[in-house]
Amino acid sequence: MTRLLPLIVLLLLSACGRGGPVPPRESWALVSIGGVPYPAPATLGLGTDRYAGRGPCNAYSGQLAREVARLAFGVPETGEAACPALAAERTYLAYLTDVRAQDVTEGGSTLILTTGSGVELRFRPLTSGV
Repeated sequence: MTRLLPLIVLLLLSACGRGGPVPPRESWALVSIGGVPYPAPATLGLGTDRYAGRGPCNAYSGQLAREVARLAFGVPETGEAACPALAAERTYLAYLTDVRAQDVTEGGSTLILTTGSGVELRFRPLTSGV
């Protein structure tokens, strides 16, 4: 038992400092990718097993797997409308399907999705009228 104690303490400490899991049906507005402000409005809604949102040009949706430590986004289905921000939309959706970690800050003011290459997608809660 004494050999397991350090492991148990480490596991408990690793859970500290993180916000909780992302609740279903939350709506978020994309703020930045990799620390760079996102150039156009984009939203993300999280359901129990699907996600959906609106990029600068098109609506999108896809399968969502809620795993123990992360959200896993399936390849999105999108419209085909073109607009000046289409490249930004494609970049955002590509990063979304590469998410490997999630965090919600205490108080729920920021959702952070981190890709396999360490790029952070930061979102704020979407309020009505935005």
